[in-house]
Amino acid sequence: MFPLGSVVVPHMLLPLHVFEPRYRILFEELVGELPRPDDQASLGSEPRFGVTMIERGSEVGGGEVRAAVGTLATVVGAQLAEDGRWAVVAVGGERIRVLNWLDDDPYPRAEVELWPDEDPPDLNAALAGSIPTLLERHAELSELMVQLGVELEPGEAGSDVPDAGEDPDRLIWQLALASPLGSLDRYRLLSAPGSVERATRLVALLDEQIELVRARLE
Repeated sequence: MFPLGSVVVPHMLLPLHVFEPRYRILFEELVGELPRPDDQASLGSEPRFGVTMIERGSEVGGGEVRAAVGTLATVVGAQLAEDGRWAVVAVGGERIRVLNWLDDDPYPRAEVELWPDEDPPDLNAALAGSIPTLLERHAELSELMVQLGVELEPGEAGSDVPDAGEDPDRLIWQLALASPLGSLDRYRLLSAPGSVERATRLVALLDEQIELVRARLE
């Protein structure tokens, strides 16, 4: 497990600079020369690890309070430096729930379960009203931020509207990633039971952001 001060959601790229000894061991086992534990070997050829948000405390040193919901991240690139540090790029995948935290020696570990979205069979029909609203709110927020003169960075509101094709849940996550939401807001989305509730929460969060930007423009 890799607790972080921010929230990693599905489809999110996660660059990591790994310097703490405990996490060096983690990635040596995942992608390096050390034998992989049985629980990791069972995951197949793609090295994966769990990520949860730190609710209280620091990323460095241990002793932090960790959230119960996270994601299973897949390593898509890793490079070992001469000094033993790792440069890792991962991508957020399936949601997980932490059932029990284990001993942190040699690194944070936990018993987890996958947490699939709890959605109706016809998800497209269930989201038929929410998706257009989300796209409208995203476009409105983008325009307001341009009026505010905010320099927009990739992945923030104001970037091109994502195209998720026939995958409405992916579109919801892409819109969330393309909006200036904080970690607690993203955690609210991550902990939603399914895509329908997630879309409802995201509409409310975008409405809040729109009101905040409007107030700054007045």
